[in-house]
Amino acid sequence: MSQPVYIVDVFEDIVAAVSASLLTYLQTIDSTITKVLFEYGHRADINERIITYGKQGVNFCPMIILFEDYKLKHGDIGYTGITDLTLIIIYYTKIAITRREREENVFRPILYPVYNELLNQLKANGSFSIYDTTKIQHTQVNRPHWGDPDLYKEYPLKGVFDGIEISNLQLKTFLNNCL
Repeated sequence: MSQPVYIVDVFEDIVAAVSASLLTYLQTIDSTITKVLFEYGHRADINERIITYGKQGVNFCPMIILFEDYKLKHGDIGYTGITDLTLIIIYYTKIAITRREREENVFRPILYPVYNELLNQLKANGSFSIYDTTKIQHTQVNRPHWGDPDLYKEYPLKGVFDGIEISNLQLKTFLNNCL
């Protein structure tokens, strides 16, 4: 009998590997970074955790968020399922900085390295059928000042963030018949 693949457990391991790989580098950019954090759930649930982190004085950025609900298509021979995921990598930002400053201070030194390492760790983890990180099907959207009230009417998360959204992430999970 095949064992189910728990996507959130796999992503928790993947983000831990991203954190281990990048922590020393990220701390040269921002010495307050303690790890790359992983959260999953609905926006309301994630917002509550962000509020709690803020009250506790926890530096939770950069953070990789896996949004639920996600689809897991079953029925392809040899695979447990094919996912269609949406994630976002976020980092604190300030309201009154320019797009150029966001690029120089957040996107290039923090968000892009986390994004690239996430793709590398998706392949290295072995839970998915990935042979080349350039072939991982997904849509990338850079989100400078994500949730700018002038554009979105309100912030989607409780805070001001720059982010890289990854949507339509197509990952095939292997069928594991070994117990």
